[in-house]
Amino acid sequence: MRRTRVIRMAGSRRVRSTLAASALVTVVALAAPALARADGAGTVTGPGTTGSGGRAAAKNPADVLDLDDWKLTLPTGEEGDGTQAAQKYGWGDPLPVSDEFDDDGPVDPGKWSTPSGDEGGTEGCWPGHSDHGRRCAKNSVVDDGVLTMTGDENGDTGWLRQKRDAHYGRWEIRSRSSNTGDDGATYHPLHLIWPTSDDRLADGEYDWVEYTDPDSACLGAWLHYPDSPGDEKKHVEDCSVDMTKWHNFAFDWSPDGLTGYVDGKQYFHLADGADEDRGDIQAMPEGNLCIQLDNFTGTSGVRPARFEVDWVRTYASE
Repeated sequence: MRRTRVIRMAGSRRVRSTLAASALVTVVALAAPALARADGAGTVTGPGTTGSGGRAAAKNPADVLDLDDWKLTLPTGEEGDGTQAAQKYGWGDPLPVSDEFDDDGPVDPGKWSTPSGDEGGTEGCWPGHSDHGRRCAKNSVVDDGVLTMTGDENGDTGWLRQKRDAHYGRWEIRSRSSNTGDDGATYHPLHLIWPTSDDRLADGEYDWVEYTDPDSACLGAWLHYPDSPGDEKKHVEDCSVDMTKWHNFAFDWSPDGLTGYVDGKQYFHLADGADEDRGDIQAMPEGNLCIQLDNFTGTSGVRPARFEVDWVRTYASE
């Protein structure tokens, strides 16, 4: 299956690529010849180029490009979409609810729920995590092929819930985060499966990506057992992952358990575990993917941050 998506070259110039299951990605540059270049990792071909890592000969940037003349070839990997669990383990084609974030503006309302209501007099806002600040639709915006969720100094932040109720499934998300302010209490970025019932003590909660600082060097996960009035949970952590860089985070929820991946490498697997205080960890009846940048502080003293998502791909479970 072939698809078109947006990636970036050096200098933040937009390019469009046609991705296929092959060893190389061919990218058509949508920039003036004087600006199209590779960064030493591939080749640029077109009028006036000098080859690998080369620059085009100087031309008027206002000239109209014949897009067939300009191509950048990169090996798949860090310069492209990185190693994906879905490709490595043969998960098949993404479901239609997946999102490449190709259309600028608000998120696709056919795929995502956003906060409603008018908390604090602002349309599209409701109370934040544990009533800290607000979750607002205005804080999740697509631009230049990337969803950016912003956390503001006043505690306003974003929240998205995928419009697919699932009992088992697979998800992969390419994301990164960073603090944009100098000080204050930090936001918590998350990818999670939240129970459709909204009752996590009864049905569980799978925070398969959760960390406490957007600039963190540690990837974490908190997996909450269902049927657990005492909220029993497991915590796993991998402190070899720079969360400010692009990585692919994947989650496989099946009758056999819960498995997390980063860049195609497994970093946790949990299964079963029922006792008198909890059910089997994989026994959530039904849940939805959520993307959150959570405020654990209040309406002041919060360090501004952003949580960027390049794409979300959802797959059926076997």
